[in-house]
Amino acid sequence: MSVSPLLFKRYPGLARLPWLPLIDRPTPVAPLERLAAARGLGELWIKRDDLTNPDYGGNKPRKFEFLFPRVLADRAKGVVTTGGIGTNHGIATAVYARRFGLECHVVLFNQPLTDHCRKALRLMHYYGAKMHWAGNYPMTALKTLGALVGSRLHADPPIALILPGGSNALGTLGFVEAGLELAEQVARRELPEPRRLFVATGSCGTTAGLLIGLRLAGLKTQVIGVQVAPRFVVNPRVVAGLANKALGLMRANDHSVPQLEFGPDDIPVLAEFYGGAYGQVTQEGLSAVRDLDQHEGLKVETTYTGKALAAMLAVTADDPQYPTLFWNTFSSVDLSRQADQVAPADLPAPFQRFFDGN
Repeated sequence: MSVSPLLFKRYPGLARLPWLPLIDRPTPVAPLERLAAARGLGELWIKRDDLTNPDYGGNKPRKFEFLFPRVLADRAKGVVTTGGIGTNHGIATAVYARRFGLECHVVLFNQPLTDHCRKALRLMHYYGAKMHWAGNYPMTALKTLGALVGSRLHADPPIALILPGGSNALGTLGFVEAGLELAEQVARRELPEPRRLFVATGSCGTTAGLLIGLRLAGLKTQVIGVQVAPRFVVNPRVVAGLANKALGLMRANDHSVPQLEFGPDDIPVLAEFYGGAYGQVTQEGLSAVRDLDQHEGLKVETTYTGKALAAMLAVTADDPQYPTLFWNTFSSVDLSRQADQVAPADLPAPFQRFFDGN
C-alpha cells in the first residue's frame, strides 16, 4: 500500500490532514472486450475499485483513509452511521471500525428484501456492529440517527458521526485522490483517456471527488453520475455543492489549490435507471449484472453498480462516445464464510423477521 498520496505530492499543505493508508493503489484498469462485443459496442473499460482492500474493497476504503484517522485523532470511542438493511457502507464501516478498535453503530431502514440484504445483516453483526432499527423510511432513519448521535456526541469519550456513504468534504478527498490516480494511469498508457466515466451516485461523495480530481489533473473526461437513491439527496446540485465544499477544505489547507467552482451543469446525474425506490431491482440492472458476470467473470450488484453499468451500456448504445469507463464501486471480497457463521437467531429481534420462512 502506498504511503504517499498523489494529493499530498501535488498539494503538500494537505499532508497536515489526518490520514492512514488503506488502499492497494493504484487499482487496476482493464478492457471489457467480451462484454462490449456481446452488446455490439465499442471500447469499454472498467476501473477495478472492487480491489481497493483485501479485507473489504469498493469505494469506502478511499473515503475511510481520511475519515477514520479523524475519528482517532478526536479520541472517539466509536462511530455511528446509517443505511438500508442491505447497506454495503454499513458493512464497510463495521469492518474498519473493528480494525481500529472502535464501537460501531448502524441505524438501518427497510429496502426491498434480497439475499444480499440478508447477507449484509449477517455481516454487520459478524463484524460487531450494534444495529438499530429505524423503520421503513430513510427520513425516520435520519431522526433515529440524530437522536443516537445527540445522546453520545458530547459524551466522554464521544462517538463520531460518519455520514451516509462517508460523503462529507473530508471523505470526498479520497476520490479527488482517485481522479488523480486515474490520470496517472492514462499518462502511463494503461488505458486511453475516457470520453465518459459512469459511476453509481448515492451519497454523492464518490462522484464529487472524481469531478474535482479529473479537473485538477487536466483530463477532459465527462463524469456521469447514475442515481441510485432518492432524487432529493442525489442530484446535480448536491454533487456540485459537495465538490465545492471539498475544494474549500483543500484550499483552507493549501492555497495553491486552484479556485475552481462547480455548478449543476457540470455533472449530469441520470435518473432513469433508478427504478423508483432505493434498492429496487430493475430489469436493465439485472441484465447488466448477469452480462458482466457471464462475459467478463466480474460481479457487481443490483442496488448501485448494476444500475450504473446498465446506464453506461444503454447510453453508449444510443450515443457512442469511446473509450468509455465504468467505475466499479462494489467490493468483490467474498465474505460468505463470515456471513454463514451468523444465524438469524443471533441478530437483534427487529431484524430476525427478514429471515422468516427462509
